[in-house]
Amino acid sequence: EFELSGAAYLRMAIPPRAVADPANIDLDLYLLDPTNQLVAKSTKEGTNEMVEVFLPMDGMWSIYVYAYAQPTVGGEIAGGGVASGPSAVDYDMYSWIISATPGGNMFVIASPDEAIMGETGTIDIGWADATAGELHLGAVSHSNETSIMALTLVSVDNRDLV
Repeated sequence: EFELSGAAYLRMAIPPRAVADPANIDLDLYLLDPTNQLVAKSTKEGTNEMVEVFLPMDGMWSIYVYAYAQPTVGGEIAGGGVASGPSAVDYDMYSWIISATPGGNMFVIASPDEAIMGETGTIDIGWADATAGELHLGAVSHSNETSIMALTLVSVDNRDLV
């Protein structure tokens, strides 16, 4: 379980590189909101799972990882957790929570004064402290006077730079 407050976006993922044998391990993700309702799931064949929620409600959330298939049990695999299922398997899970409050490491350098539905524009962004060896996720929010209407997600993958 984990608590969210004031988030604009939530992403949780288990990519192939997060398990020891991605060709033979099949993990699935199930995300429940604070009312215990299933709001997102990822049940792809193999392990390349991701769940996302735009403007998630505040409260205690639950993420469940189910080991649908795996080659063997035993041995130590470096990981961030142990999945439930027919037998346990270790994995790393990546998670990102983007605040609804502006700020953080990603910043807008220049942008149009307004956005018009169906048209394109250019937004220049910068990113401070995008550390080598890590995967980073940020967002540019598109808002009206009262709320966030949409997000443009921006990722920087520096994992292969170490």
